[in-house]
Amino acid sequence: MEKLRQGWKTYSLPILMAVAYIVFLLLHWRIQPYSDDLWYMETARAKDNFFVLQWEYYLSWSGRVVSSALSFFLLDKAFWLWKLLNPALMVCMAWAIARIVQKKPDSKAFSLSMLLLLCLGPGVLDYAVFWATGSFYYLWPITGALFALHPFFDLTLR
Repeated sequence: MEKLRQGWKTYSLPILMAVAYIVFLLLHWRIQPYSDDLWYMETARAKDNFFVLQWEYYLSWSGRVVSSALSFFLLDKAFWLWKLLNPALMVCMAWAIARIVQKKPDSKAFSLSMLLLLCLGPGVLDYAVFWATGSFYYLWPITGALFALHPFFDLTLR
């Protein structure tokens, strides 16, 4: 029995992360592009040169170069890839939040951070997570920022 308890303690975090990924993957698989997603797809298909398109968009609308490049490329060429990557980013964000709280996050910290993320309002989750364009502008950069902050939290909190 002790061996089983130790095994669960060792593997509970990866199991929870895998289950969360599968649940979010199933939710994402039904998503169809809408609103700005469709505009990015149509605009990317209408232009021959990706870099010219990106430069025009930068000068006329938004300076978010990386996010708009992801929007133009993934929405036009590989929407299926967004459906695979976005759930992984959601799980990574929950892990990154747990990692800020604990140097070595356990299943409890991950579960709590995942629950806190899911407590965000439906409008926030819809526009910042389940909408492809919104996820490029909000979920992906914030997840990257949380990972980038880990060394600073390690220096100041531990």
